[in-house]
Amino acid sequence: MVEDNTYFVRFYIPAAQSFDRIGVRTASTFSGTATVRLGVYNNGTDSTPDTVAFDAGTLSATAASTFYEITITETLAEGWYWFAVNTQTAAATNAFSGGAFVIWAPNLQRTATDLPLNAAVMRESGVTGAFATVNTGNLAYHTTNGAIVAMRAA
Repeated sequence: MVEDNTYFVRFYIPAAQSFDRIGVRTASTFSGTATVRLGVYNNGTDSTPDTVAFDAGTLSATAASTFYEITITETLAEGWYWFAVNTQTAAATNAFSGGAFVIWAPNLQRTATDLPLNAAVMRESGVTGAFATVNTGNLAYHTTNGAIVAMRAA
């Protein structure tokens, strides 16, 4: 992950649910110390990340192959959302466990040039500090694997 870029991975909540943890896992190649911001964004009318559902704050990642988490108290209604992860201070080897996320949804695929393998991963460049409404001018499809962010049901 590139410093000061927010990476978004789309997910669906089938029924209203409360959550008490959000976290991310470093990859086996991670080395150094990173400050990582986690949160969830609402799904916009054009099926891209839009406004902040919640900003969970930051954590300090310092070891490889480790799951780091933040305590939260959040309830999300049924619907589509986007996990958000941003390295605000990058580690020397800033690697996180990731995967290819493919959701077949025509409204995610606007033009022939916007058809990457990972149709459900997006990136907003130039993001520092707390999460805010997405700057659509800096939003693009991301063509490599997204970091795996997870939440625990309360």
